[in-house]
Amino acid sequence: MLLDAAKESLKRLPSGKHVCSILEKSVFTPVQDILSRPCKEVRARLTHLGFLLAHEEENEPTLEQQKALTACGELIELLHAGSLVVDDIQDNSEVRRGGPALHLRYGLPLALNVGIWMYFYAFEPLKQLHLPSEQMLAVYQATQETLLSAHYGQALDLSTRIDELNPEQISEVSYASLELKTGALMALAIELGAIIGGASADRRKTLNEFGLKLGISLQMFDDIGNLKPEKPTAKHLEDLTNRRPSFVWAFLAQKENQTLLPEFKEAIRHLPDITKLKYFIHSNNLTQKMWDQSWQNFLQIQNELKTAIGHAEKFPNSFNHVYKLGERIAHAY
Repeated sequence: MLLDAAKESLKRLPSGKHVCSILEKSVFTPVQDILSRPCKEVRARLTHLGFLLAHEEENEPTLEQQKALTACGELIELLHAGSLVVDDIQDNSEVRRGGPALHLRYGLPLALNVGIWMYFYAFEPLKQLHLPSEQMLAVYQATQETLLSAHYGQALDLSTRIDELNPEQISEVSYASLELKTGALMALAIELGAIIGGASADRRKTLNEFGLKLGISLQMFDDIGNLKPEKPTAKHLEDLTNRRPSFVWAFLAQKENQTLLPEFKEAIRHLPDITKLKYFIHSNNLTQKMWDQSWQNFLQIQNELKTAIGHAEKFPNSFNHVYKLGERIAHAY
C-alpha cells in the first residue's frame, strides 16, 4: 500500500514498460523487501499519541485526521527504514529485521540508492491528503530538522572511537548520539501527531521534548539487549566491536562506575571472544543495574510529561498507552 503512489508516479516519467520494469526490480522490490519484514512500529504509533495530547483533553481524530496520522506514521517508518539501510552499509552489518541486509542481497550501489530514495519518497503519502499549507509547512520543517539531527548523530558514531575518550567525553558523546540518532525520530513522530491535532507551539515543544527523552529511553533498553553474551544475535555486540557510542559506555562513564572502565575496555579488546566480557558483565551485575536505571529514567520521563501538560486525569488513554509502551520497550530487550 505504501508504494502504490510511487508506482503511480512512474506514469509521470517519459518512459515505457521496459524502464518501469527496471525500476520495479531496482527500487520497489528492495523497498518492499525491507518494509515487509517484522518491525515494532513504535515510532509510527507515537503519531496518534501526539494527536491525543495536542490539546487540554483527549479528542479522537476525525476520518480526515486519521488519514493524516496514518500518512505521518508512514513517513516516519519510511525515514526509519531508509536510515537502517544506509546504517547497515556504514556498519557492514549482515542482518536486518531477520533477513540479509539489503546491500548483501541486492548489492551496495542499489541498496544505497534505495535507502536515500526512501528519505525522499517519505513525503509522498502526505501529498495525497491536501493538508492545509500551514500544517504541511510545519511537517516539512520538523522533518528536515530531524533528518539533520539524525545525520549529525550518525557522524558522531562513524567518526568516534569511544574507547579512546576520557569519561567526560564518553558521557557527552554517548548521550548526544542517543539523542540525535534515536531520540530525534521519536520526537518527530509525536510532534507530527501534535501538528495534525492543531497543537500550539508551546504544546508542540513540550511533546517534542518528551519524544526526545522517550527515544533515548528506547535506545537505552536496545543497547542493554545487545549486551547479553549468553544470548548472541546476528547483530550481537556490533556497537562494541565497532567501538561506537552507546548507553553501556555512558553508564560506565558515570562517576560511581568509572573504576570499571579499564576492565571493560580490556574485555572488548578480546572480541569476538566473549569470555572476558561475559565475566565482566556477570561479576558486576551490569545488565541488571543498567536496566534498573533505564526503567527509573522512563518513569521519570512519564512523570515529567504529566507535570508539563497538567490535568493528567484528562488523558487516561494517553498515559495508559505511554506506560504500556514503556513496559513493551523495557521487556522487549
